[in-house]
Amino acid sequence: MRLSDVLSENCIALQESCQSGLQALRRLTGLLSDAGLLYSENEFLLSVLTREEEEPTALGQGVAVPHGRSAAVRRPCMALMTLTPGIDYGAPDGLPVRTMFLLATPPDAADAHLQMLALVAELVGSPGGTERLLSCSLPQELYRMCTAM
Repeated sequence: MRLSDVLSENCIALQESCQSGLQALRRLTGLLSDAGLLYSENEFLLSVLTREEEEPTALGQGVAVPHGRSAAVRRPCMALMTLTPGIDYGAPDGLPVRTMFLLATPPDAADAHLQMLALVAELVGSPGGTERLLSCSLPQELYRMCTAM
């Protein structure tokens, strides 16, 4: 699996201003829904919120990777958003989250879910990875950078 298999330009939002984690999750879920990747935006959002209650998904260093498995998802996909300013998302290092990846998978796609997590880890774990994401000013630019890996 490559990022281009699960991320499209129209599922990227840059320099968004959100007041809360919930607002950010609604925006990301909306991107997936607008792209026709969800059967039900509300059902998927509920699965993400339920997952977040179990264990928050802020990784630290300004990155969060909320995710949900739901029958409301047509196929494995993701949305990506940068935030200006960042939001408090309960990160272990206390830093505000400035980059969010929302992963969406159908219930029977556990392998795809793990592969997407690995792709995100590779992207943000590379030297200067998050800084490069935040420096992009156009969704097309960020998409090209992500899919060139």
